[in-house]
Amino acid sequence: MTYEECWMERDNEVRIFIETNHRNPSKYYDGERQEARFLKQSRELMNAGEMQSGRVDAYTQ
Repeated sequence: MTYEECWMERDNEVRIFIETNHRNPSKYYDGERQEARFLKQSRELMNAGEMQSGRVDAYTQ
């Protein structure tokens, strides 16, 4: 599995979590900590303009 495929899989997991629970993952719950960190890092990269163009397209849909 390539790094890009791993990233897309994690992104889909976070999106499903948000759609299912109607909230963002919390850093205070052990089961949600990794998803919260992934979401935070992705947003920071996107806001700084450092995220890859293919990934930015996934966030702007």
